[in-house]
Amino acid sequence: MKTKLSWIIAFVLVTSFVCAVDSRASILVLSELSSRPLVVDPSELSASAEFTVVGDQLTLTITNLTPGGTVGFDIQDIYFNAASNITGLIMDPSSGWTLNTKGQPPAGGTIGSNVFGVFDFGLREAEPDTVHEEIDGGTSRTFTFTILGSGTYADTDFSADLSEGSERTPAYISIGFWNRGGGSNDWAYGADVVPEPATIAILGLGGLLMLRTRRK
Repeated sequence: MKTKLSWIIAFVLVTSFVCAVDSRASILVLSELSSRPLVVDPSELSASAEFTVVGDQLTLTITNLTPGGTVGFDIQDIYFNAASNITGLIMDPSSGWTLNTKGQPPAGGTIGSNVFGVFDFGLREAEPDTVHEEIDGGTSRTFTFTILGSGTYADTDFSADLSEGSERTPAYISIGFWNRGGGSNDWAYGADVVPEPATIAILGLGGLLMLRTRRK
């Protein structure tokens, strides 16, 4: 009976590990550093970006972690990088945002032209329009893309290269915030990667190791 139970536990742990690896995503989090730290408290600028890749399809979920309400900061610009084998992205047009690359800069200037460098891709709320598509404080927005390039793709391809020509520090991602309270707009950057669900996978392996040790 004990042997049968042990095999059942081992099967569940291995299955959990396989599922975890198969549904892996990379999450980029913003640091507490703004482009104008003397004007805006850096801790007010908080967001996360989750990249999930299945085949040639990329899903990007941006979560604005700043407080909502009248004085919250809304997200209106998102800049990120990709590995060298990724040459382009095709975005679902229903998002209400525009996508630009280094070779196709927006009318306002170069992609990612802020103190955290130049980035491969830029997302910007489509303007002019009558419907504001900013990401409000406390909310999320999901964007979907088809990846163009060569080879196979992974979520980690979007946390592989840092920005170029940074005046301060290279970054994987840079996000522009609009101050709804009427103060200064600001930028924050992300240079930290939180792999998910790596923790689940490690716990699964640990459980298997403990099980094997007990059986000995």
